Amino acid sequence: DGAVLTSLMPTMQWSTAQGAAWYRVYIGKGTKETELEQVLSVIVMPRGGDTQQYAISPGILESGNTYFWRVLAGAGEDIESPAFSHFTTP
Repeated sequence: DGAVLTSLMPTMQWSTAQGAAWYRVYIGKGTKETELEQVLSVIVMPRGGDTQQYAISPGILESGNTYFWRVLAGAGEDIESPAFSHFTTP
């Protein structure tokens, strides 16, 4: 949280959550998490044992911006809903 990236093409990674069948990845741009412009919102449904699926690239981000992101884990309904983390692009 609060990192300054060195690349405008990051790979976002997360850990598995016990019992999760899917992960909703959200990335938004802005100065505070209550007023974000959506950059990415996608559901990832990894196959068992494929740990490379716990990563996603949002594409090329804009320089000099603050981005907020989080990964919601679910199995029918949300089972893990962490707070936003944020980072800044170079």
